[in-house]
Amino acid sequence: MRVIDLIVKSVDKLGGEAELEDIYIEVNKFRETPEPSIRARLYEHSSECDAYKKNNPDLFVSSDGKGGGKWRRRIKQPSDTTTWLDETIDISLFKVGNLYKKKDIRAISGLSESKGPREPWTGIASLANAQLLFVNLDKTDAEEDLKFNDFFDASDFFWEARNRDTLETTYIKKILEGIPVYLFCRLNKKGDFVYVGSLNPVNYDDKASPMQFHFELLELQEEPNESLYELYNWKPNEIVRMPQISVKKENSNRKSTNGFIRDLKKKELVELHAMKKAYEHYTILGYEVDDCSGLRNLGYDYKCSKGTEIIEVEVKGTTLDGSHVLLTRNEVDNARTTANRADLFIVHSQDILINEGEYSVLSSSINLIENWDPKEDDLESLSYSYRVNH
Repeated sequence: MRVIDLIVKSVDKLGGEAELEDIYIEVNKFRETPEPSIRARLYEHSSECDAYKKNNPDLFVSSDGKGGGKWRRRIKQPSDTTTWLDETIDISLFKVGNLYKKKDIRAISGLSESKGPREPWTGIASLANAQLLFVNLDKTDAEEDLKFNDFFDASDFFWEARNRDTLETTYIKKILEGIPVYLFCRLNKKGDFVYVGSLNPVNYDDKASPMQFHFELLELQEEPNESLYELYNWKPNEIVRMPQISVKKENSNRKSTNGFIRDLKKKELVELHAMKKAYEHYTILGYEVDDCSGLRNLGYDYKCSKGTEIIEVEVKGTTLDGSHVLLTRNEVDNARTTANRADLFIVHSQDILINEGEYSVLSSSINLIENWDPKEDDLESLSYSYRVNH
């Protein structure tokens, strides 16, 4: 989940208006997040601020005027067009397994009313803090170019994007950047939608046409009601060919293989703890730390600047002893070719405490490799791509 999504949740939880210090505290109840990151995201989503980015949703306003310390959610003004890009949804108002019509979803969420006779919904609805997917599983009556291969397999959900979508499509980019994704699904277009819950994007294949996504169901019901049971067990045919993203290992975009940790909450904690330790380390040394982890194919997580000096830091977190870490080709290539100093910051041997389903880090160790220049002898191939000559 992005920092901006945590800020929205925090301000809502604080009653829609709060002092900046209270927002810091509330966001960090969800996960450890540096105060400068919270402040920057807040300013970037408020049109009153010089740091506002015009393409961002205009979500917040200073209650005390520019430079004030209290912030509240901005109330959307009525307009002639219906767009929800600057509106948010409280997903806690919906229950997994319950049936909803699209007009009910709009009303329950308090979204702007439709300006015309038709509901302004498609199969993909973009909001400021969420991406909603509306899926009809049975495409028997659909047009040929709309017969996407969408189905469940235990805790996995396989979904195909629209034919014209690419990695540059706005909602695809938002999904890959970590915006929360929620699924409303039904067997066919005649019934109401069942709220299935949160989805975690595990893997994707942008070489397939259309693009394929492999999601993990975060709220899988072990004892589903009748509506969910039908969805979980529906398949397009008696014999189903699993998408390649479910099995391929080489060139994988899969996000849950590092350390082979399947549990999403534990994996996120390990990564965030490592990022926090690295941030603290370089901040104490007087560097200005810029979080670049959300930028695709860059090859490092933090850009640390002090005067003319720049350090590009790749951060790795693991519960193991840190003697081995998984690297991407981009990370290795950047360390070898960058004109700046490259560091590898490893936070290993993380001791995880589980208390009533919640995780926390009791202790960890740090191994910092400055001026990191990975040698070929130190790299171990875990898989190969073999080109067959016919």
